[in-house]
Amino acid sequence: MNFDVATITYPDGRIAKLTPAEFAAIPLGQRIELLTASRIKFEKDKQPMSPLLALKRQ
Repeated sequence: MNFDVATITYPDGRIAKLTPAEFAAIPLGQRIELLTASRIKFEKDKQPMSPLLALKRQ
């Protein structure tokens, strides 16, 4: 994965910041749901990046 931080916004307003390893530990179905619901944002070097670039293999 090619990002530094993944920020998840939950429906109840909670926000979680995850490392690539923590994001990879989430079950695949849940990761897909987060992406399709646009509840996850990715950053590299404190700059926003697209999910496509963030999840690309290095």
